Amino acid sequence: MARNGASVHAFEPDPHALENLRSAVAGLENVTVHAAAAASKAGTSMLYRKKGFAGDPDRNSKSSSLLSQKANISQQDAVSVELIDFSAFLNTLDCDIALIKMDIEGAEVELLETLLEAPVLDRIHAIFVETHERKLPDLAPRMARLKARYGELARPRVNWDWH
Repeated sequence: MARNGASVHAFEPDPHALENLRSAVAGLENVTVHAAAAASKAGTSMLYRKKGFAGDPDRNSKSSSLLSQKANISQQDAVSVELIDFSAFLNTLDCDIALIKMDIEGAEVELLETLLEAPVLDRIHAIFVETHERKLPDLAPRMARLKARYGELARPRVNWDWH
């Protein structure tokens, strides 16, 4: 999308993955990289990295989560990261939002719940989200409610099985 002229905002809380992301988009002036996790509120949180992170940080940074109950994470490899209030951030954009791609390892539930109440919701055209209720079964009832509520809306259109 960025190579076709779209303005892109990428959020990456993990310091290791952040450097890889910055290298990957170097030279793309329409990409803004935010060193933070998209969340329901601003602050800080622990980011729990995948077990064995140090053995292959490039590969293992893909499963990091803000949720400590995720089975494949390590308490020992956690790092403190910045959280950005994603709804507030979206409200600062002076345009409609064509697409949000969300893969935040279980934290998508709370963020999607918050977006339902945000004034910016009707400016979002589409959301592609990878959900994690299979790996985090406690999230399944909330995810079912989210799917029903978003299904009633004309906008945004949500693809629940992106990955």
